[in-house]
Amino acid sequence: MNNYTQLTEKKKVEIDILLKQGLFIRKVASILERSYLTISIYKVIKYQKRKVFIKMI
Repeated sequence: MNNYTQLTEKKKVEIDILLKQGLFIRKVASILERSYLTISIYKVIKYQKRKVFIKMI
C-alpha cells in the first residue's frame, strides 16, 4: 500500500526556507520527516520556479 500524500503549501514553504538556509536535501527530509526523494523532486521541479520571499529575521 502506498502512503503518499501531496505536499501542503505549508510544507512547501518550510522546504523553501530550509533549502534557502543552505541545508542539504537529506537534512531537510529528516527534519520534515519526508522522503529524500520527495524533497529532491520538489527541489528540481518546483523550488526553482517558486517566487517565495523569505525574510530571515
